[in-house]
Amino acid sequence: MKRRQFITLVGASALAAPFLVKQLAFKSSKSVPTANRARKPLNLAATADEQKALAVLQANSIGVYLLGGCVSAKLMKKDLPYVNLLVDSDNFAQIKKELFELGVEPVSTPELPSSVIRFAYKGKPYSVVNLPLTEYLKQNKLNSGFVVVPFAHNFLVYSVTDRWVIDPYDALSPKEQRIQLLQEPASPVAGFTCALAATFDAALLGLKESSACARLTERSLKQTVTAAEAPLVMEQVINYVPDVLESCGYAATQKFLLSPLCIAAGRDGAGIDLRRVNTALVSIKRQGIEIDGAHLMGAINKEFLRKEKPEGLGFGVSDYMATQGFMLRRTDLLMAAMKMPDARMAA
Repeated sequence: MKRRQFITLVGASALAAPFLVKQLAFKSSKSVPTANRARKPLNLAATADEQKALAVLQANSIGVYLLGGCVSAKLMKKDLPYVNLLVDSDNFAQIKKELFELGVEPVSTPELPSSVIRFAYKGKPYSVVNLPLTEYLKQNKLNSGFVVVPFAHNFLVYSVTDRWVIDPYDALSPKEQRIQLLQEPASPVAGFTCALAATFDAALLGLKESSACARLTERSLKQTVTAAEAPLVMEQVINYVPDVLESCGYAATQKFLLSPLCIAAGRDGAGIDLRRVNTALVSIKRQGIEIDGAHLMGAINKEFLRKEKPEGLGFGVSDYMATQGFMLRRTDLLMAAMKMPDARMAA
């Protein structure tokens, strides 16, 4: 699997919304900028395939809005890897019907509320949230409980119909679109989330990390974790580091796997050694095999299988996630790993 082709339908749909923080803490500050709600003229072009999907939404909605980093990527004339949209519609059922008639591939995941639909059209994943714009804007600011990583570009709102943008925290001001962190994480877990989110936004959307954001990533990966925090970091290692491998390559993956933070989280949160996981990947590479997310998931699963079964804990990675109360996001990778010859998964 080639870089940037990592998003199978399941993987893409999970990354198609702004990277969720899941109620992690960020430090409040008196210096947090006031959100600027001014509507500034902006004209962004959509591809022919995007226009077909947008036409269905516009025909059944008061407004259709492009969200977050997708706005920044469009401004840089990048081909979007996914499309995040907000619609204000009283006829969401009709939208679903007409999208199906258009030929989209619906994506159903257990955590999706009825106000959200995800689908793929012409190979590109879409995530659509149905909410009045006024309600969305009330939440679309810092310290509001809006659960996204506090990067300035995550708060962008662009009107597809009326051609204006709301840029609350000046994400579009610099000549070069950069990832600007607005609040410092208050825990190693939140710091790790920021590091992952910055990695994905740089690889997929073409954004550049600001020097402050790069320093935060480096600092976050050098931290240690408490016993309570370790499983929370491991959940993100299992659910998102395979995507790092497939979107950014092996070197970026090593930066995470071999970081003091992740090694400590593996040891204290799951009783496994992520250095052995890395060794397994090196062994696979030496066989001339191009490693992908399935190889990484398989190597992690092998580490769990090496353990003696502790009381209350199953044998594999899926059992670990279930007993910790986490959902295994990339079950497709685990299934693919189980079908691989043992030679490719040898540690």
